[in-house]
Amino acid sequence: MSDFLIFTLAIALLLSNLHRIRWAIQLVWNYLSRPRAPRLVPYFDDDGNLIAMVRIRPDIAQDHPRLRPRANSTPRATNPDANSQSENHAVTDVIAKSNAILPSRDPTSTSEIDFDWDFWPNGDFRFRVTAQQLHDTHQLATNWVLETIRSHGSPRASTWQKGYEIRRRCLGTIECHGKNCNMQLEPKSRSVERVRQLKERCGLCGETLRLRQCDAQSSLFRFRDGLVFVHHGDHEHSRFSYCSETQPDGSLACVEYRPCYQVRYSPSPPSIAPEDPAATGPLENTDASLPAQDEIVLENQVKAIEQVHALLTEFDDVDSEALKEEADDPEANLPDEEQDENARGEATL
Repeated sequence: MSDFLIFTLAIALLLSNLHRIRWAIQLVWNYLSRPRAPRLVPYFDDDGNLIAMVRIRPDIAQDHPRLRPRANSTPRATNPDANSQSENHAVTDVIAKSNAILPSRDPTSTSEIDFDWDFWPNGDFRFRVTAQQLHDTHQLATNWVLETIRSHGSPRASTWQKGYEIRRRCLGTIECHGKNCNMQLEPKSRSVERVRQLKERCGLCGETLRLRQCDAQSSLFRFRDGLVFVHHGDHEHSRFSYCSETQPDGSLACVEYRPCYQVRYSPSPPSIAPEDPAATGPLENTDASLPAQDEIVLENQVKAIEQVHALLTEFDDVDSEALKEEADDPEANLPDEEQDENARGEATL
């Protein structure tokens, strides 16, 4: 009888405190399932070489084993306890490309070519650049959307490898998720504007958009003896076909893309000027769609000279009218006191 009473009291006590037990279990569960603090884990390329240390939660590192280093590769270990961190080698593509520091590639591995600029650089190459070529190509401008990521070195270095480097990388392209849509949208240079672009729908089919990243990089080295441009990697995406344009109401509209630079620049040998310009006649612009810069400057100078002549003519007309009035009125040149005395004399008479 006593055992049955004790059992009944225990059951009653358990039922009366059931909500407290559930609260304690939930508290322990929340503590065990809390997100662990991000830590630095190594990120390897396909060859097993260490690229960078990336901040990532260790619990999601096992979801992408394909990014682990290959079994036959020998990555360069920077930590003696690398074996303890082997389970955290895999990371996602998006986090790795957004947080990792790009590796420094050997600029001497590229082949040197003659200077030729089409504003769509692609591939592995390098060439020397003169100051005139840098000016003619608008500081080696490109139609790709680039981001400056690092600058170091000295412009007084004796070799271009140690010169002052301005390094840039391609931001890729924004493409449509639709299978039959080939829209290639030009990404904005600012990250905030790119996020806004990705929130919009495709202007052709209405599907969602995604950012396709690119690993192409370029560097401009400035050293004591000149300039050297180096380009690494292929742009694995198409050229832009559309771009985003801000409307008066603040919304983004998808319009047809028109590249800022279209004419391929190739340095031509200097031509010898003829001794008699009249024999050859005036030089004509070979490209009717692109007026010569010298002609535009000359037209602006002629317009400015005509405006100055018109202004001087107007002043001459004003001066001549004033002289005629003074000649017709002999008292106009008299001092004010004499004019007052003459006026009082006429009043007395």
